[in-house]
Amino acid sequence: MGKKRCSKCHIKKPLTSYQVDNKNKDGLRTECRECRSASRANSVTRSKQAISRMKHKGMSIDLTTHGIAWTLGECRCSYCGVELEYSETTIDHITPTDRQGPNTFANTTVACRSCNCRKGSQPALLFMLTEVEPYYNRKLLEQMALRSGQSVAEVYTELVIDAQAYFAEQSAQAVSST
Repeated sequence: MGKKRCSKCHIKKPLTSYQVDNKNKDGLRTECRECRSASRANSVTRSKQAISRMKHKGMSIDLTTHGIAWTLGECRCSYCGVELEYSETTIDHITPTDRQGPNTFANTTVACRSCNCRKGSQPALLFMLTEVEPYYNRKLLEQMALRSGQSVAEVYTELVIDAQAYFAEQSAQAVSST
């Protein structure tokens, strides 16, 4: 049975001590399960890592550390419900920042890389209606309402308005390109 050295604790451990990661050449994560669990448990470290990633991407940091920690404390994708490891977790802006969505706690949610990439800069409502199961739509709407201090109906209305603006922009671009 093969062994591999953990990038955190630097101890050689059996390959069964590592989770699968198809992005690596050997098909396994670089950290052992124990080190990953310890890392996930430390919310301060996770918050600092999230802030560092946001700064690296050139994003302004007007999310509070507490807000980031709370957001990252969620371990399921808000769109598909898959349970996530910390390294698989991304913060999705419900109304994308490239469409003037604010970089605030109320406008963010946890998403897997796949859902975050598939959603891209389209309106959350469009993505939710075409790609997301109704159960997760309801959960996300409730989460958004809780974070913004609004009712689910008010949040839904804002999402409809955002989708209408998106389609108006798309129509205007189509007309100008012809």
